[in-house]
Amino acid sequence: MNTDSVYILLSSLAINSDYFAAFYQKTPERSRSVGRPSLRWMDDVREDLRRMGVTNWRIRAHRREDWKMVVKEAKVLQGL
Repeated sequence: MNTDSVYILLSSLAINSDYFAAFYQKTPERSRSVGRPSLRWMDDVREDLRRMGVTNWRIRAHRREDWKMVVKEAKVLQGL
């Protein structure tokens, strides 16, 4: 399908249908929540690794034995 046929198709849809007008004239029903965005799971993981003093954790995660040690250490620490 070339660009001319796509343009003709879209223009015929816009002319023959109120769908596009309704879509662009509609207002959102909800607004964004105010304040700081919620923390994601990965943010908590990074914070825990920082508290444990684990550096270059992405590289260590690729090395299975190193990552096992990090996980084992995290299991015994209180507050994580």
